[in-house]
Order: sequence, then C-alpha cells, then structure tokens
Amino acid sequence: MKNSTPGRLACVDLPAFPLQLLLKRRPEWAAQPVAVVAEDKPQGLVLWVNEKARQFGVLPGLRYAAALSLAGGLRAGEVAPKEIDGAVDTLTGQLVRFSPEVEPSRHEPGVFWLNGAGLKRLYASPRSWGYAIYQEMEAQRFAVNLAVGFTRFGTYAVARAKSGITVFRDPAEEKQAARQVPLSERVTLPSGRFYIDGLIGCAVFEEGAPAALGTVREVQTLAETGGAPESWVLAVKTPDGGEVLIPLAAEICVSIDIAARRIEARLPKGLRELNQ
Repeated sequence: MKNSTPGRLACVDLPAFPLQLLLKRRPEWAAQPVAVVAEDKPQGLVLWVNEKARQFGVLPGLRYAAALSLAGGLRAGEVAPKEIDGAVDTLTGQLVRFSPEVEPSRHEPGVFWLNGAGLKRLYASPRSWGYAIYQEMEAQRFAVNLAVGFTRFGTYAVARAKSGITVFRDPAEEKQAARQVPLSERVTLPSGRFYIDGLIGCAVFEEGAPAALGTVREVQTLAETGGAPESWVLAVKTPDGGEVLIPLAAEICVSIDIAARRIEARLPKGLRELNQ
C-alpha cells in the first residue's frame, strides 16, 4: 500500500478485538466483569479484560484463579486463533466497500489500514469517508476508533490512543498529535505486547554491549519508502549524529522492555554498513 502525501490513509482500530468477539458471542455477559483467557483452567493466563473487570483489580497477566478471587462473578472464555482469523477475514471483506486496498495488521488483530487514494469522487471529504467506515463498524456492533491521516504510523498511534474518529488536515498536524499521545492513556496490553509508538525514545543496545548504540528517534514502515507493507523499522539516532535503521523483527530486536525504555538488538552482519 502506498502511503505518501497527499494521499489519505485510514487506520481502523477495534480495541481489545478478542474481547469484543467474546462479547458478541456471549452478549448476555455485557453487564458483567469479563475476561479472555488463554485456557479455561485455573492456571490459564488472563489476556484481555473489560472495564468492569478492571474495577475489581483484574488485569491482563493474572492467572484465571487469581482473577476469580478478585471478582467472584467474573465471566471468562477462550477465543481461538481460528475465530480471530475468521473475523479478520470477514471484516477485511466488508471494508473493501470503502477502499480497494485494505490491509489487516498481521501483528495486532483488529487493526486495519485503508488507502483513500482515488476516492474523492465517492466521498465529499476525508471526514465523510472516515465517518462512513466508522458507522459501518458500529453497525457491526464493534467499538471502534479511527484516524484518517497520511502515514501508517501516525494514524495507528492516534487510533490506538484516542476514542472515536480523528481526521487530520495535514501531515504536520498528524505528526504532532502522534508524538503527544501519552503512554499513560494507553489500554494495558497483555504481557509481551507493546504499542509500536511506545518504542520512541527507547535506548538501543547491541546484545551484550555496555554502551547504547543510540536512541529510537522514529518508527517507520518500509511501505512509507516503497517497501513491503507493515514491515516496521526503528530509526535509531546514534551519538555521532548518524542514523541506523533496524528492522523490528523478533530475531533482531531480541529484548524489548518498554518500562525500562531499553531494547537489545542482535544486529545481522553488515547491517551497519548498509546504513552508511
């Protein structure tokens, strides 16, 4: 998906997507504290919770038995990967009504990007396009946040953090809004998950090195430079004023500690040379 100015891009976020699927399956639980668990067993991990569960102190990362001790009326269930994948496929097909190019996130089910290029004849404005998408998701009984802007990263950051619909007038407004999103406003994610834009400002260390290689200045996608869609890259500013681009891949970024603002990277041979 090409994503350069002045083309428009929308990011659709269906927050806590597995939890929403569980509640669509069990609508009678809507007024109860609810959790998605990895396994419906006492030692099963809690993955997602609704606000009512949070009020009892139930948070992702707890064991199911511990969660029940905090909220005796807790309702919980599993949401299988097959169910999630099927729902993503169905929604992708529905969103094609609003753009011929729809990309579901491979890493965060419930996040979709839509390319708004060439849709001026169908919609009076980017705002009307965004509202049409938003209303369709609401009609499907999904809670939805949506941002219409210019880059994958900017729209993603704002859609994940702001409720409702946000439409940016220009790239500068989007960039400023994305950088102003405080981490304190984010929904708590299960252990091992993090928001992409939460990586900005993290110190990057080569594995085993005592001194930092640099600091993450920006998170980019290869799609923004004509490469593969949704391939995230860390733009790391080095102490000498240079920059190293490091792919955000598990085999390279081997340790990410958002709380400590630290990333350990196992750099492939020749990566530094490619950045020179």
